[in-house]
Amino acid sequence: MNDEITLYHFTKHENLQSIFRDGLLCDSRFLSLGSRLRNNVSYLWLSPNDDNMAHKDNVDFVYLEVLVDAKLCFVANMDLISAAFVNFMMEKNDKNPLYDYNKLVVAYDTSAVKYRDYGKGMFRAPEVLVQGNIAPEKIKIAKPYEPKKSCISNRSVYNASIKAKNLSFKAMEKVAVHDDSMSLLHTYKIVGENKFVTFEEDMLKYLEMQDPVSSTG
Repeated sequence: MNDEITLYHFTKHENLQSIFRDGLLCDSRFLSLGSRLRNNVSYLWLSPNDDNMAHKDNVDFVYLEVLVDAKLCFVANMDLISAAFVNFMMEKNDKNPLYDYNKLVVAYDTSAVKYRDYGKGMFRAPEVLVQGNIAPEKIKIAKPYEPKKSCISNRSVYNASIKAKNLSFKAMEKVAVHDDSMSLLHTYKIVGENKFVTFEEDMLKYLEMQDPVSSTG
């Protein structure tokens, strides 16, 4: 049964000719860091607004609408692989990593969900991993993206849910400081659980004001 959905992909203008000839090929140049999910996949977004790599407003990039089979898609927590990469680079450069990057990669793999199981705000930075190549006839240049005013962004839902949890720094261990085009990011592990949470800088400052005694900085 065909279960096609529309996803989005950003690319440089210079890549369009090869993409419309050969499609999107899953020969990723990104380090997989040993992730079982990041092999032989294409990377897409649920919405152009989810792009946290500053492509959306970059004139050198164009975004594409891509039709894919939902059954081939997993949604993963990009903040976890970013946190893993930072610790990997620290270890590679003989610095003391905050946390074992291998454990963060495992957490990235095991926390990913099938496309139909993802709910808005589940991850701050959801990336869609599409298994296999995507044929050129499934790809077209997207029309200018104009989100409805009534549409609440994924990040807004995530940040609201984090604020509502009233997390205490006493119950968390910092595992990475990293960033994207949105903010400086701080990723923590919930002590005693295999769960992770990522705070944007403004959110972290807000929580520190609410819980100043237990703040870890």
